Amino acid sequence: KDQYRRWRYEVMLALDRPDVQLEARPAHLTPEPRFDQEDPRYQRDGAWRCRVCYANRFATFNFELVPADSADCHKCKKPRKDCGWSLWIPFDDLPPKIQERVMKDKAK
Repeated sequence: KDQYRRWRYEVMLALDRPDVQLEARPAHLTPEPRFDQEDPRYQRDGAWRCRVCYANRFATFNFELVPADSADCHKCKKPRKDCGWSLWIPFDDLPPKIQERVMKDKAK
């Protein structure tokens, strides 16, 4: 029943998009947690998913993983360090709103 609490979730850090203007977060709300791309707790061995390509996946239909031994994304040609990659975050470390969403979907 509570297996979802033991899983790791694939998470992409937000891209800085100057062309997208979002509403300011209300001052009374607690800020969402911030994650470090390099945090060793959230890394996974093996193939990786390019954050830039993933952000555009519905336009490009690119859902591919990049081979583990590749330092650059083969689609956007950017180095892994520049484009970023998915993190694998345990349920307990997810932001509260994401935990709520997972529980609504998985806790049945």
